[in-house]
Amino acid sequence: MYVLKNRFIILGIILFAASLTPVAMAGFENCIFCHGSLTPGMPYVNLTSLDNSIHGRINNTNNLNYACYACHWNGTPPSKHADNRSLIKTCEDCHVSDLFNAPPVTEHIPGGQDITTSIGCISCHNNSIDANAIYNKTSDGVAHFGTTTNLMSPSIRSTNCTWCHFDNSGNTAWGTPKDPRVSGATFNHTRFNSSTQCYSCHISGGSTPTFHNSSLGKWMGNRDCVLCHDTGGIAPKLVDISATVGNKSVHSSLNSDSVTSLDRNNLRCWACHGDGDGSESAQPAGGHPLNYKTPKSCNNNNCHSISQSRYKEPMIYSHFQNASLNGNPNNATNYNISASAQCQACHINSIVKTDNNPDVALVSHYGSKDNLVDSFNCAYCHLDKDNSEDWGTATLVNKNRTGLVALERERNRFTVNRGDSAYLGGGYFLELVEVSTDADEAIIRVLKNYTTVDEVSLGIMTPYEYEEKVIIDNSTLKIPVITLNITSIFGSNNSFIQFEGHRSRKVHTDKESEDSACYACHLYRYSGEKERYIVIDRESKDSYDEIYYTRVLVDFNPENKSKIYFNDDDYVFSQLRNNSGKYLSVPDKQKYLKEGETWNIADNYSLKVNEVSTDSKEAWLTLMINGSIAESRVVPLGSSLEYTPGIRYKVHTETNITVFTAKINHISQGPNFVILGDVVALSPDIMKTTSNVTLFGYNASWFKPNDTFAVGRIPPDLHAPNLYDDRKNWADCVSCHDASNNLGIPGPDAISSRLGKHSKLNDNMSSKAILSDPIDKACWACHTAGAEPQMHSPTYVTPRDCKSCHTYQEKPFFGAIYIGDELHGDKSNCGSCHIEGTHTLKRFQVTPVIKDATISKKEASRGETVKITAEAIAGYGMKIRAVEYFLDKTGIPGNGTSLEPLDGTFNSQAEQVTAELNTTNISTGTHIIYIRAMERNNRWGDFSQVNISITSGGTGGSKALESARALLNSIPFLNLIYLLMSLAAAYFIILGFIRR
Repeated sequence: MYVLKNRFIILGIILFAASLTPVAMAGFENCIFCHGSLTPGMPYVNLTSLDNSIHGRINNTNNLNYACYACHWNGTPPSKHADNRSLIKTCEDCHVSDLFNAPPVTEHIPGGQDITTSIGCISCHNNSIDANAIYNKTSDGVAHFGTTTNLMSPSIRSTNCTWCHFDNSGNTAWGTPKDPRVSGATFNHTRFNSSTQCYSCHISGGSTPTFHNSSLGKWMGNRDCVLCHDTGGIAPKLVDISATVGNKSVHSSLNSDSVTSLDRNNLRCWACHGDGDGSESAQPAGGHPLNYKTPKSCNNNNCHSISQSRYKEPMIYSHFQNASLNGNPNNATNYNISASAQCQACHINSIVKTDNNPDVALVSHYGSKDNLVDSFNCAYCHLDKDNSEDWGTATLVNKNRTGLVALERERNRFTVNRGDSAYLGGGYFLELVEVSTDADEAIIRVLKNYTTVDEVSLGIMTPYEYEEKVIIDNSTLKIPVITLNITSIFGSNNSFIQFEGHRSRKVHTDKESEDSACYACHLYRYSGEKERYIVIDRESKDSYDEIYYTRVLVDFNPENKSKIYFNDDDYVFSQLRNNSGKYLSVPDKQKYLKEGETWNIADNYSLKVNEVSTDSKEAWLTLMINGSIAESRVVPLGSSLEYTPGIRYKVHTETNITVFTAKINHISQGPNFVILGDVVALSPDIMKTTSNVTLFGYNASWFKPNDTFAVGRIPPDLHAPNLYDDRKNWADCVSCHDASNNLGIPGPDAISSRLGKHSKLNDNMSSKAILSDPIDKACWACHTAGAEPQMHSPTYVTPRDCKSCHTYQEKPFFGAIYIGDELHGDKSNCGSCHIEGTHTLKRFQVTPVIKDATISKKEASRGETVKITAEAIAGYGMKIRAVEYFLDKTGIPGNGTSLEPLDGTFNSQAEQVTAELNTTNISTGTHIIYIRAMERNNRWGDFSQVNISITSGGTGGSKALESARALLNSIPFLNLIYLLMSLAAAYFIILGFIRR
């Protein structure tokens, strides 16, 4: 019992002693009671310094204990002593996770969103601790006594980037910040010297931040592209902005309709790299536009092709990578000319300067037109290997290539009957020789230029290749030139096959490689003569726009126009024939006019120089339009005559349009004349179209005012509409080759001449194509064996000659007259006699003639036999087939009396012929013997005649009577009169007898 009592006494003493400790006296929630005084063995916190620190008022307004709760507990009074150090908050717990309304810190920390550091918060904040407070650990010192007093400096705050990165770079006390001017930073910072210059790239939102603010970025950028990206800027990609302005740069006016408070050069940047509509307001105030690394590209059809952008840029129709999609959104089979290279492959050859940017950027920034090849000069790129490589690896059309093309692009399905052949292109034919009894195999023959090169038996869907050795890049290769696949075989008496296939690409001959041939085959023309137009106005309507345009009659200003635009087609043709260089020579456009001379600019449109002043300082000019004086005045030297009438091309509105201007460049005396320059003449007749139509192949919706376009026999450039890789309607020969088209290619005068005696040749052949003139069918007879061509046949170089029809009767021979058994049929160079010009066939009306016709006796007694002899001569190289004679009057051809050849056979051009005339039944008197000869096909010549006198041999009276009878017999008209008189006399005698 004593021991138990003693134990309670001891426990009571212990509890009493414990009640006297600070913790017991203050409670666990009163941290500052213990830690705010110097208690032995207890961590000391200087309450004054804590109260003045950056954390003194965290989680409270006037109770420091709550600051303790925030970091050492969960913000509320603890239920026990908070001595678990694992519960102590870190800086990131509050400033990143947003506890206790702590200022957010997202940048310049080890885990920063954009700007990270290799050191923690303590490294910098240790520089600003209350000097009166002493703490063992640095981190605890910052947490309990940290201030902002000495952060950086009393006058410098964390908005000043240069204080750390320039003035204190490498200072370990401040986390060893790097100097971007010398530390190998991504961007060039050498020209920067103030913090405000940092803000343009490293902040978003526009306000000045502290360096922990989330608006800071490692590299933010802003809408002022020129500030950083111009020469000398800090951006890694720099552009010489000065080289992007002026007339030489193709993009100098891009987006120029927009407004900005910044450098206007930014407008061009925003057009390609910016957001939205390219305006300043559409670009972010801080940070780069979303598209700054993926700018609009002509290669992606963002501009210049397929679909016009809001900037109304010039559009192209052919010779670009996706030309197959032009006007063809579903990418159906078409004939647009697509290129394998991207735009910059050619346009890199014409830039005003270069730098380290990619080619597509160089072209976009510095592209010009100054050094672009005259791109209507097809031969320059497509015939020369070096030029081809420099200009987009253009296809060398005069060289062998390994690629194959479908025999027929749209359908690629052919039918050929047994015994017939089908043309495969490139001079190759497929002939169907035989079909097996079971119709499971067919023997085909492959011919090249009518010579058999292979014969093989094929089943259905059995691939076939015909290979040849060709030279490609100085190497001999054996490659497929024809591939075939029989898709079906049909037997019976009318057996045939159907097949598909491919052939090697066409190698163009020298004639086909001339520019004029290129235009003829690859340009669909809307006009045989050049026409030039300019868009003068565009007006928006509810569902479409109305576009007003007019003809350009004269234009001496070449700055923004292709050479083909202001030069005549004939001049360009002549230049191309004599100049295969990169550019054509272009004469300066000026007009020389003498005093009193009138320049007829166009129909009912003229300019007259009435008079020049004696001091050569003025000239009196008169402009006449539609028979009336449009403008007449004295113009000083160096000034211009300009005519700007009001034209009512809109129903209710009159608009002033300058339709004529000419500057006087020079005035001279003796002789008196002027020289005019800068002449522009427009037709006052304004035409209208709408944006939903195609005008001469141009998409009218893409037109804007001052756009110009031209049509004619030559394309303005390789991007022009109406250029195709296949002309398609090959059956319409005369649409290109007739001389009236004047296309600079072989051109017979087929339409007007009707090809002479070939006018009806092959005219019964049917046609699926729409033909300019049915005379096309005569072309087919010689160039495609009479059938309607589906492609341009190579036989146009060596068409069928005359002998194939007229001598050898090769089918089809179109009913040609056979002369194979005549010497004429063996003659060569038929055209020297029978062709007028190049294709007009002449048939000479040559008939056989009788030469040296004689008789053995010119006077013969009745009953004598007289011998007739003559020489019959046929036409050139032809044979005499028959000779006949008539006595006294001619008769039906072939019904006369024959003369026989002396050699026994009619087989020569000249034949000696003879016949005997028995005079027994011939009345006395003078008679005429008519003799003529015949060539083949009953072609009889003209009569040759010889006279013979027949006598009776009796008395003089009888002789007189016979002479009278001979006279009557020799003159049929007198015989008729004699007969009529005899009948009349008999009539009256009988009449008188009856009356008796």
